Amino acid sequence: MTGIVYCMASPKGGSGKTTLAATFATLLGGAGFKVLLVDCDEATHGLSLLYLDEIAKEIKTADNDLFGVFDGGSRDRFRALEVSSENVLLVPATYKLGKHDHTTNEEFRDRIVEIVKFGKQKFDFLFIDAQAGADEISQIVMESEISDEVIIVSEYDPMSTAGVERMKAIVGEGLSYDRTWILLNKLLPEFVSKFDEFFSVSKYLPPIPWTADAVRAYARRSLAINLDSPNQYTLAVLLSLKELIPNEHSVILDNWADEKASELRRPISTQYEQLEKKLAQLLEFRSQVLRRQGTRDRIQTLALAGVVVSVLALVFDLFTNYSMNIASVYIMITSGILFVSMGYMLHTYFSRRNALSNNTNSRMIDIERTERQLAVVREQLKELELLKEANLDHLVNRDT
Repeated sequence: MTGIVYCMASPKGGSGKTTLAATFATLLGGAGFKVLLVDCDEATHGLSLLYLDEIAKEIKTADNDLFGVFDGGSRDRFRALEVSSENVLLVPATYKLGKHDHTTNEEFRDRIVEIVKFGKQKFDFLFIDAQAGADEISQIVMESEISDEVIIVSEYDPMSTAGVERMKAIVGEGLSYDRTWILLNKLLPEFVSKFDEFFSVSKYLPPIPWTADAVRAYARRSLAINLDSPNQYTLAVLLSLKELIPNEHSVILDNWADEKASELRRPISTQYEQLEKKLAQLLEFRSQVLRRQGTRDRIQTLALAGVVVSVLALVFDLFTNYSMNIASVYIMITSGILFVSMGYMLHTYFSRRNALSNNTNSRMIDIERTERQLAVVREQLKELELLKEANLDHLVNRDT
């Protein structure tokens, strides 16, 4: 059985096709498949940048010259290196971290044909990361002689949709219906379930949600997939791969998914309980800050009221009792001083106990920080609630 070659294409940059190529490879590698990634993005070297540390280490330890896709030389001279696991290897766009040699279209075609020939013999799956757009290099790797199937990764917006149609028009028969998939990436989680019926009658893969895990991973230039602990992103990737992979390969993935189902299901309740505890702690912390602020305000108001009442009483007595004696004046003044002193002492006492801040601005900062943390926890709880409601057996078993 020869390996299957998928070309990851996109109408424009920023769709996330490079990250998805690496994510697909990581999940399949975790399931026991042999996967080869090939970076054919001449402009940005996306996959090579993603695994830059591994490439630098390979360069440092190599005892001879290394050749990537665009490094020139003989067409059969290239080097694949291990990246995310021993099952996942990468042929970088270049091993020359600076400017690489110019490669003609003919040289590129010869090189990629040789890489694909090698990959089909040694690997179960090959993912070719094409350059965004429909330039000549990208069109070469989309050809049926190179790739068995093409996955066009697109965001869900009018510009991206128009870009997909334009790419189809430019490439023409090379993107025929029978070998071309559309994969919507970065779709808001609440929209994903609404597209189920639409995707079932179209040549679309199940969409990839733009979850908080995915956003954080993209920001760190890492992968959002997690094979040890469940998240919505990982299950969506699994669902897309199960739709994409032919039946003769699905048995292995199904067996792996069946084993992972219990592992995926087990931590959900634990994570949910931990997040609920964290949510309760944050809410209590916020309440304490607000209570302390309210107590301080009430003390200050009480002290001010004492002064005002004393002054008003003194003024009233002056106007109503012209023969006010020294004793009454003394009592009123003493009362005012006592009210002010009491307010000041209480204010000082509670200020010392208040470990959050010594001024209003810092307390407001504490509240704002807590609100941001609450928003993150609530988003995580929302994702876990979706997972708790989902039928994991359905997600990881094609036949159910």
